[in-house]
Amino acid sequence: MCECADVQMCKCEYAYYILKQIRLLAFWAKDNKSLIICTNGFTKKTQKTHNKQLRLAKNLRDRYYEQ
Repeated sequence: MCECADVQMCKCEYAYYILKQIRLLAFWAKDNKSLIICTNGFTKKTQKTHNKQLRLAKNLRDRYYEQ
C-alpha cells in the first residue's frame, strides 16, 4: 500500500492503479456459463465507451463463435 503524502504526485505502482480507470470488455461463453472471455481492455478517459472499442469486442466475440 502506498504511504505517500500526496497520492496525486505519487509515482509508485499502487497509486497508478488508483488514478487510472481501466475497463475490460468480456462475454460469457454460451456453452459454459462459468467461462468468461475477455476480448479487450483499455484506459477509460471519459464516461462514454468509444464505438471502436465496442466494435473490436463484438468482432472478437463473433470470431470466437465461428471457430
